[in-house]
Amino acid sequence: MTMNPIEPYIKEYDTLISQALNIANTIRINRIDDVRRLLHVFTTRQISLLKSIQKLANDQLYYEGCILLTTFIENYILQKWLIVNNKILDYLEFAATESLPRLAIHPEETREVLQFIKEHNVQRFLKKGRKPTEQILLDSKNYCAPWQNLTKITDDLTRGVERSEVKDLKKAYNLLCGYKHSSAYAVLARMGYPVVPQDAFLLYSQALYAFICNLVLIDQCCNINGLKDKLKDIYLKSHQLSTHNPIIDNELEIK
Repeated sequence: MTMNPIEPYIKEYDTLISQALNIANTIRINRIDDVRRLLHVFTTRQISLLKSIQKLANDQLYYEGCILLTTFIENYILQKWLIVNNKILDYLEFAATESLPRLAIHPEETREVLQFIKEHNVQRFLKKGRKPTEQILLDSKNYCAPWQNLTKITDDLTRGVERSEVKDLKKAYNLLCGYKHSSAYAVLARMGYPVVPQDAFLLYSQALYAFICNLVLIDQCCNINGLKDKLKDIYLKSHQLSTHNPIIDNELEIK
C-alpha cells in the first residue's frame, strides 16, 4: 500500500500538539486577579477544545475539526483583546444583558436583574440613541458589546502593526469559516472534483499555531518559568513543517 505523501508530516504535527498539551497541563495559573482568572477559564476551555480537535484529526474528520477550530481561534482573539484593552470587567458585567431573555420564563428575577443593571451601569452598553427606561433596559436587543464583532476587535489589536499572530489567525479563521458555512472550496473535493484537499494541513498547522499563541499569552501575563524555551522549540519545529505545504505564512516572535 502506498503511503499518503502528507502522512509523515501529519504524524509530526500530531506529536507536536501532544507535546504542547503536555506543557499546558504543567502550567499553574495563580488566580490572583481578573486577568489570571480569565486566562485560567479560557485556557481550560482551549485545552479541552484542542484535545477534541486532535481526536477528530486522528480519525481523519478534518472537516469537523476545521469547524471546531473556528471557536478555538475566536476564543484566543477575544481573550487577548479583553486583556490588552482592560475590558474584562465590561465582559463580565455584560453578561447581565445576555440573561435577560430568561426573564420571560422567570419573571420573579426581574427586580434583581434590573437592580444589577443599574448598580453596575450596564446601560453603558445600550445601542446609540436608546434611552435607559426600564422597558429598554430589560430587552437584550437594545444592547451591543464591541467584542461581538471579531473583525473589529482584530483590526483594533493589529492597527499600525505590519505582522501579528492575530492577523495570521484571522486569515486562518476566514478560511476555516468556509467549512462551517459550506463554502464551495471546502466541499469540492468531497463531490469528486480533482481538488487537492488542504484540510489536514490547515487543521493541524493552525490548531498548533493558535495553541502556541495561547501559551505565549499566558507567559506574557504570568511569566511562567521556562515556558518560553519550550514553546520556541515546538514553534520552530512546526514552522519548519509548514514549509512543506504552506497555507498561511505564520510568524511568531517568542521573547
